[in-house]
Amino acid sequence: MPRSARYSTTHQQLKEQALALFLEKGYEQTGIQEITERAGVAVGSFYRHFSCKEEIFVEIWDEYAANNIRQTLEKVSHIDNLKAFLDILMSENEKFAQDPITAALYSTQTSLISSHRVESFPQIAEWSMRYRIEIQRQILRHIPLQSEQEAVTQANIIHCLLNSYAMRYADRLQRFTYHARPFRQILYAMLQLDEDSEI
Repeated sequence: MPRSARYSTTHQQLKEQALALFLEKGYEQTGIQEITERAGVAVGSFYRHFSCKEEIFVEIWDEYAANNIRQTLEKVSHIDNLKAFLDILMSENEKFAQDPITAALYSTQTSLISSHRVESFPQIAEWSMRYRIEIQRQILRHIPLQSEQEAVTQANIIHCLLNSYAMRYADRLQRFTYHARPFRQILYAMLQLDEDSEI
């Protein structure tokens, strides 16, 4: 049965106000009552939409991060050069890392997962798989001597490296340091690409 327009409006309003409060005060310091007051609804209304604060966070972060991956894949959909493809992935990861929402919420996502308060982010999982498949497809297309197993492994490694590259700003525990030029050179070297080649 389709949701009513009013239900959808309230649902979205709760998410918008929760996000605003998470950015202002932090996730742990934000209470459900504050969210409902900002949204102009009763506390009971919150529980018609979300079972707990973790659930609203999951929906906010899942939608935000998955949308970023989707937009990145759209930007590379017509790229016919492996180095240009990798450069765009790096650039988009950089933008994602520097977004204030990423900086504010990434550590919360990590904390909720590690403490088992949240089991998964389904949209992120789906779009991350598409992301890895696209990297694999590009490798096989431009480096045809690679085996399927090699391409899968390289795609997974590149995905992990790009995640780490992006999260160097947001991950308060790791504090990785990367520099763009040597990072790019390492990606090229892993795929045996010459910096000056046309591939």
